[in-house]
Amino acid sequence: MKREKIDIIYYIVLGILFLICIGIHFYKITEIPFGIHVDELGMGYDAWSLSHYGVDRYLIPYPAYLNNFGGGQSALYAYLCALILKFCDLSTFSIRLPGILIFLVFVLFGVKTIQLTKENCRVRTFLFLFFVTVLPVYIMLFRMGLDCNLMLPVAGIFFYFLLRAVSTLKNSDFVLAGIFAGITLYTYAISYIVMIGFLIAIIPYMFFTKKMKPIQLLYFGIPLGIIALPLILVQVVNLLNLDEMRLGFFTITKLFRYRNEDIGLQFFNWESVKSCLKSIFMYDSYRWDSLTEFGTIYYLSIPFVLIGVIKSVYVIIKGLKNREFYQETIYVVWLILLCICGSMMEAFTYRLNGVYLSILYFLVEGVITIFIIIKNKKIAYLILGTVVMVYAFLFGSFLQFYFGGEYESKYKPLSYFDYPLEEVIDYLENDDIFREKTTYIGHLSQTYIYYLSAKMITPMEYNEVNILDKEDSLSRSQWTQSYHNYYFNLPERIDYNGIYVLNSVAEVQEGYGEKLAQAGFEKEEIGNYSVYTFNIEDFEDVEDNFQIQWNAGVDENNTILVQSATQLIEGKEYVVLVGWAYNIEDVHAWDYVCLMDEDGNYYTADIVERADVVEETGQEQLQQSGLLFVIPKEAFDGRKNLLVIGIESENGKYMKSQINVAMQ
Repeated sequence: MKREKIDIIYYIVLGILFLICIGIHFYKITEIPFGIHVDELGMGYDAWSLSHYGVDRYLIPYPAYLNNFGGGQSALYAYLCALILKFCDLSTFSIRLPGILIFLVFVLFGVKTIQLTKENCRVRTFLFLFFVTVLPVYIMLFRMGLDCNLMLPVAGIFFYFLLRAVSTLKNSDFVLAGIFAGITLYTYAISYIVMIGFLIAIIPYMFFTKKMKPIQLLYFGIPLGIIALPLILVQVVNLLNLDEMRLGFFTITKLFRYRNEDIGLQFFNWESVKSCLKSIFMYDSYRWDSLTEFGTIYYLSIPFVLIGVIKSVYVIIKGLKNREFYQETIYVVWLILLCICGSMMEAFTYRLNGVYLSILYFLVEGVITIFIIIKNKKIAYLILGTVVMVYAFLFGSFLQFYFGGEYESKYKPLSYFDYPLEEVIDYLENDDIFREKTTYIGHLSQTYIYYLSAKMITPMEYNEVNILDKEDSLSRSQWTQSYHNYYFNLPERIDYNGIYVLNSVAEVQEGYGEKLAQAGFEKEEIGNYSVYTFNIEDFEDVEDNFQIQWNAGVDENNTILVQSATQLIEGKEYVVLVGWAYNIEDVHAWDYVCLMDEDGNYYTADIVERADVVEETGQEQLQQSGLLFVIPKEAFDGRKNLLVIGIESENGKYMKSQINVAMQ
């Protein structure tokens, strides 16, 4: 076959591989993984806020490091996402798009990196593009908008410019390498440790092999230092517990929880080493970043990677004798440092994503090594073709599992993933009755961020209603619990006048759905959520069988004496009513009792134990018949009467009884 035809076929194959790579990452991108990770959405909302208002959800202007849910989040992904959100609405697609695009840019730079190599460049390029397309870890990680996942692609771009600088010895290439080394620090906090260790090891090696001069160290180090300065100051502020400060455009963030204790030598032991290696080469405890069925890189890849590592170490040792620079060094050092970091913390595949830059290199080198060892080229290409076919079969099996429905049926719901709330919020707010009712949403992880994203509430609006004291942990906790009539939790005691929005975890694992169904609530499926509502007309009215005794706040004429029942509690006036009530027909305490005015405002009684009632009546089942109302005094202004409503869910009964109001 003529050389020209071979070239055409080769480039067509590479083009097809790249198109497959693109297609896999965009195919069903809003559906799989199912739902959206809470950190994805947290980052996305901050990006939207920064894009439109120049502040994050806590009203911090252009933070160098995001607070996210208190423990911090690297900022690069958010700023990339903010650029996209200038032109797009906040959605699962727009949140995941930056990660896919940066990954595809990395793939192109990976090809350019290989072109710096003279030997077997074409085979290496094919294998690189093939493996980055078919291996599960590159597919699964880069279908999510997690900030940390940028470490691999950005570090890969940094490696390209570093190797190009070594190749050309041009000052401009050292500047570019320094810039991308600095940008890498904004991808994930673990990169701080890895980059410091990497530079401590590689810079002397570059001087030793005469691939860097002192002036070139300055060309590399100055842009790196300038870009890294805000993050250095973030560490200083948090380590020394200083106040938040501004550095030009950026805010040097003080975190609510500085997670320096999450990594350290105290975690280093044999079990942590095994956990780290398992997370890299096999799988971790999350099924959204790795699968037990296939492993991160297919189990077949492990021996090839080991061959690549052994060959690379041999080349490095051999090169040291002649003071020759070999690119294998940067990949070996990078692998070692990430394995050390992974062994000093709770290791997960996504946390160690940067290691797959080295793993990919060693996998290609392992296969190439076998290819080179075999002297007969026909046999070598036959074996290479066989290896490719086996991987293609594994790839097809993975696609069938991942996209064909088995993945969803086996692993849904995923940890830390929930579905957007737009559809269910629209359903509730388009109903005149539901719109005004108290709505409880749960059990999502950090429910409030799903609500803010669904309603597109600005950070200014949210912080105007929910006042945040950043120094008070209780205030920070309360800041996430409610907004107007929406509560982002499930109350222990059922509120019959409320609406409940549940996901499958709350319905099944916590049994809350069954609890609501037993209490007489009706269920309606809205998108990926269940909406539970209560209609009292479905219950039997037993008003004649209602018995209520008041001990304080209500006189013998069934009149609330507002003035005499008022108490000062934490500087505010409340009306306190005490009594007990039960259903005379079956001598059963009410499950729920409230006072309701003619505008539909209701005030629920706390159910309390009344041992005195049990002693007086001789009925043990009335132990929980006590009522305690604590109602703001202003709720009685202009009221002449209220309704007392009691509900007994087990027997499907309710009562209504009028009670009078006297302000004097």
